[in-house]
Amino acid sequence: MIADEILFHIIESIFHHDLLTSSEWAEKYHISESTVLRYLRKVQPIFSSYRLEIQTNPVSFVGEEINIRKFFHDFYYESEITGHTIFPPIAIQNITASAFSKCYQLNQHTCSFGEFNYYLYITFERHCIGQPISLPKPVKAMFENYNDFKLFSEINEAIEEQYQRELPYEEMLYLFLLVKTRRSISNLTIEHTFCKEYNHWPELKKLAALFVNDCLPDSPDPARDQLLIESFFTVAKIKQLLSPLLNHMISDAIQFVEDSYPDDFQLFKTYLFTQPIALDTWDSETLNHLSTSLTMYISSIRSLYWQEKRILPFYLKVLIIYANY
Repeated sequence: MIADEILFHIIESIFHHDLLTSSEWAEKYHISESTVLRYLRKVQPIFSSYRLEIQTNPVSFVGEEINIRKFFHDFYYESEITGHTIFPPIAIQNITASAFSKCYQLNQHTCSFGEFNYYLYITFERHCIGQPISLPKPVKAMFENYNDFKLFSEINEAIEEQYQRELPYEEMLYLFLLVKTRRSISNLTIEHTFCKEYNHWPELKKLAALFVNDCLPDSPDPARDQLLIESFFTVAKIKQLLSPLLNHMISDAIQFVEDSYPDDFQLFKTYLFTQPIALDTWDSETLNHLSTSLTMYISSIRSLYWQEKRILPFYLKVLIIYANY
């Protein structure tokens, strides 16, 4: 898409809801409408991977709002920076700085300052242009009464100060869950608390125990690794409830893992696809992506706790961060 500048401008226009028809885009760029449509057809497979369609009158996305936001997050935050990358404005950064300075439970996850900026920016921008999020009822019932959500919601004070408006409850819960599901493996006490409070599915604890027993028989501390893998599965379950796409990886990450850790990747993938608990919890497409993120996750556990005599490659560290764990 980088070679076709018009596509960057079209995506930006969709993000800001400043929409034009295909004929208006053609006139603006002094090209034929058929050329515009050809560009859009060319990149439709990318949009389809996010379960989105592109309409042409006006040119915009058709699909669930949570998947549209996932696309924008990957496109503007996870992808390489280009001359067309949109950056959060100073007001958004000030809100993030306020949230971090007041520690709204931010020591309970590993969401970075930069990523928090994008989560907040995309949430606020889409809400303000009349494209609200709609969370499944089970998600709202399950998480809306958590005390740390109520504390997190105090960020609305900073939003009010910057924009003279607030995010509604549902948008705030969505933002909270995005941030909360950014986990770390470095603090076992925090992960124990997370599993105790957020794992509403006892079968995931069982799946974690089975996985450690069958796939990590040489673990020097099975109880520790089971806890971390339970945290991994709990995050993946919460994301599944929000949208299966939140568990999906970018293609570069998948290819890197398959090339660099083929044995672990195949072992973990095969195992997940033979476990009834996993098959009942996630769809087959998502299990393919989870096999990738789980491989990266286990690699990070081995590097940190198993005292392997090797250094985790920088690129893998980046991918682990991307994997949300």
